Amino acid sequence: MKKERISLRYVIALIFAILLLGVIIITWNPVKEETVEEPVSEVIETVPAQISQKQYKKETVYTTTAVRMRAGASLNAKIIKVLKINTKLTKIGTEEKWTKILKGDKEYFVYSKYLSKNKTEIKKTTSKKKTTTTSKTKVKKATKGNKKVYQDYAYDLVINKYKWTEKDFDALVILWKKESNWNPKAKNKHTGAYGIPQALPGSKMKSAGSDWKTNYKTQIKWGLKYIKKRYGSPSKAYGHFKKTGWY
Repeated sequence: MKKERISLRYVIALIFAILLLGVIIITWNPVKEETVEEPVSEVIETVPAQISQKQYKKETVYTTTAVRMRAGASLNAKIIKVLKINTKLTKIGTEEKWTKILKGDKEYFVYSKYLSKNKTEIKKTTSKKKTTTTSKTKVKKATKGNKKVYQDYAYDLVINKYKWTEKDFDALVILWKKESNWNPKAKNKHTGAYGIPQALPGSKMKSAGSDWKTNYKTQIKWGLKYIKKRYGSPSKAYGHFKKTGWY
């Protein structure tokens, strides 16, 4: 009887030892380590990719002339601001012929052709300051506050009505600056040419409006219609002017 009790105890102890060993084996499971490491490795791989999408290479550029900053990469996009020459900008990318710039926390677009990594050297001339005082004062009155208004009106017609380019507008600005300095009352003493487009004679502009002597809009409308009919575009008109001195 005693032997049976002793053997029963050994059996119970053996069963208990087997159960304990099973618990230890179950709790020590290498699979659990893999479940911890997997998501960590995924995070390590995906996070840098997400960050890189938000980062962009910044570069400092400058405007080479007066140019319009737009809300989108299109000539039809809203004009946010007209930038002066040598305006410092932060470039963050490009889209075809447009450069994407960062201003504050917003992105805008400027025509790439009118941007440079270096500032544009502006040469000062003294000879122009020694012109006659009568013509000088007339030009100042016409251009000091209103020149931008005249050019903005012309820009709208150049781009939206005639579907010309920014290059054409720049050519127009230079052409009429040389002709009249954008002065609606400018008159050539020798030929009698009159107004912003220097119509010869000035009365030709009656076809655009009876107020041709004083209204810059009438003069600009007539001038652009004349350029369209005779040359096709301001760029071609300015090209003719450079060769001959007139258009």
